[in-house]
Amino acid sequence: MDDENFISLMIHTCTIVKGLRKASAGAGTGAYGHKTVPITVGGKMEVETSYPIDPCLCRPQSDQEIQTLGKSSENTAYYVLYLPFDLLPATLREVNQDATSNHQVWDVYDQDGDLYDPGPFDIDSITQPAGRKHHYQMTLRRTIG
Repeated sequence: MDDENFISLMIHTCTIVKGLRKASAGAGTGAYGHKTVPITVGGKMEVETSYPIDPCLCRPQSDQEIQTLGKSSENTAYYVLYLPFDLLPATLREVNQDATSNHQVWDVYDQDGDLYDPGPFDIDSITQPAGRKHHYQMTLRRTIG
């Protein structure tokens, strides 16, 4: 599939946010060696930087995908977000656990401008399933209920 056809399938927009962090006994290490964790309010991170993503495609993972990956929870919904290679924020390009835990996806809108899902979504993983420099696939997780 060429890039133009692939881009035409991307019918959503969203915002990827990088959260502020505070000293804690949690995961991650700050500039001075202290432990840091994202600051959250109502599940959403306090925003340091936001990156509008247009276009993208967000869809729930099927039950079969969730079972194959060995995931299950009554209070968790799993999604997949596809975005063009050049739209992944630089702060996520060097993928590591600290980077993914310090970012969230918010406010997914459809092509008509209607809110598809407000999130917040936590980023579980980032891959390039079609090879380098084509597109990124993010596996997202959202607590529900």
